[in-house]
Formats: sequence, C-alpha cells, structure tokens
Amino acid sequence: MDHAGGRYYKKALDDWQATFDSVHDSIMLIDKNHRIVKANRATAEFLSLPLEKIIGRHCYELVHGSHESPSVCPFSKTLVSKKFEEAEMYLPERDMWIWVTSSPIFDEHGDIAMATHVIRDVTAHRKLEEKL
Repeated sequence: MDHAGGRYYKKALDDWQATFDSVHDSIMLIDKNHRIVKANRATAEFLSLPLEKIIGRHCYELVHGSHESPSVCPFSKTLVSKKFEEAEMYLPERDMWIWVTSSPIFDEHGDIAMATHVIRDVTAHRKLEEKL
C-alpha cells in the first residue's frame, strides 16, 4: 500500500472508531470463545472499566459476574442458530434491565468468526411500563 493509501486507510479507521464511540449503547465484538475483541466507549462506561481491562476478557464475567454464559445469553444462542438473537435480562446487582442483541459475523467459509453484541439499558422504559 502506498503512503497516500495508508493515510486513507488510517483516516477510515479513525472515522469508524469515532462513529463506534459516539453510540450510546454498549457495542462489543465477541469471538467464538466469548472473549471481547473490541468495544466502544459506552461499554467502558457501562462496565465502569477502562477499555484495556475489557479487551480479551469473557463478556459473561464482566456483564453477569459469572464463570459461564447465562442460559438466556443471545450470543450463545447465535452460536447455535447462526442468526440474530435477542433477549431482555435483569441484572440484580445493578437493579438494571438490559436489552441484549447478538448478530453473527461469518468468515469466508460461512462459519461464525465472531458476533456484534449490543447492550441497551432499558430500565427507565421497563419502570414506565410497570407504572402503566
């Protein structure tokens, strides 16, 4: 890649990272072993950890404080179904409701290489529904 092409590529990555970090929902890229490969700034805020302490860790350890994936985990379901999965979960230690989605990313052989994992805090919405 020539020097100009390298600058263009770096700018494209920087622009993508800025977009990724501007989203208010937690977004993670997770490999087949439930390890976080990449995460946005909202993930660091959600988990109250710097990104360097998030990358490489198992998502279920950080989100659920457990040593294995919960049975309702959309990512675990995506690994089996090979399609988009979603679930609403309650985190009792945070008194928080979250909406979690998992979308597979396939490799050149059609196997799941990783997935996007999005977490949205829906606590306020859930409490409003309960009042109604």
